[in-house]
Amino acid sequence: MTIEMDHGWTPPPVLAPNIYPVDWRVEDRRALNVYERAKDLTWNPTRLAWDTVDVDALDPEERLAVAYHGALGAMFEYAAAPQFLHPLSTLYERHEEHGLILLCMATGRDEFVHEEFFRRVATTMIPGFPFEFTPRTELEHRAVQNLRWVEWKQSRMWPTYTEKVVLGDNPWLLQVSILAPEIVGMVLFDRIVDGIAWPALKEGYRHVDVDERRHVAYGRLLFEKRMRDRDRPPLGTDERRFLAKLASDGILYAMGMLALPQLVTSDESNFWMRPADQAPGHFAETHGRLLGRAMRVTTGEDADAMWEAARPAVKKVKWVLEQNGIDDFDDHLPVFEAFRIGARERSLEEDYTTDLLAR
Repeated sequence: MTIEMDHGWTPPPVLAPNIYPVDWRVEDRRALNVYERAKDLTWNPTRLAWDTVDVDALDPEERLAVAYHGALGAMFEYAAAPQFLHPLSTLYERHEEHGLILLCMATGRDEFVHEEFFRRVATTMIPGFPFEFTPRTELEHRAVQNLRWVEWKQSRMWPTYTEKVVLGDNPWLLQVSILAPEIVGMVLFDRIVDGIAWPALKEGYRHVDVDERRHVAYGRLLFEKRMRDRDRPPLGTDERRFLAKLASDGILYAMGMLALPQLVTSDESNFWMRPADQAPGHFAETHGRLLGRAMRVTTGEDADAMWEAARPAVKKVKWVLEQNGIDDFDDHLPVFEAFRIGARERSLEEDYTTDLLAR
């Protein structure tokens, strides 16, 4: 049987928006390079040496403090995974270059792994912590109340995220909201890796730290792509102010979640403790007390040392934004002033992701 070729046939146009036609182009090899690094460095929290964690060497408050710190990290990562994976279909429909799409998917997977690691830290210290165990002491009750309030606080972010990022067709905005806490977080994780004694936690935090560097590289790539996109209008004043607010809130978010109780104060400029949010009255005291103990156990340092360690990272956030034309920080200077960073002070220019973004 002979089948003749219909040389004049072509398919009908694809209806938009659509993930088709297939688009596998790569415009910036750096994105693909970072994705390849992600595949090479995949890790499994279950395989860590959890039996080396000597829980009995800690007193009850120290165990609670480390569990609280782990639970905060898990809740942070719980929100991060869908933030990366939710806009995947939008990136496909916009036919962003394939390297960025692959990297978005890999980053979302990383966040699932991080959530698993931090949950394991919490439940290794106290089985079932935080929401599947019965508090027996006043401090345990307060710790669980704090975490329930953090859960509620995070829930208020989701509708704004959906409106601005998903429905607003602005997946690049995600990177600004994530970039600040990722940069700050990886500096703080460095300190934990240097100070912690237990092999399982040292290896786990080291993996998280390495992953965060890739996430920052991805954020830089997508953010810079948007800022240099000639097919879209330049950002207006309101948009630049909104991005400055995202960065400010992101820094406060990381500080409150990861290490620094000093920023948990009752101030209208503070992401965590705006009076209208009606936090439990003991939130700041309990949060500071437990995070302070957790830092001493995991790093051997107090919160003031962590504060100083975070300062270069906050300057780095400011510099990245300035390099992309976002420099309207007037409404958010309390955050930078807390780290003694002036409005006109040039931020550090060392690039934490130089090796990843080398062409």
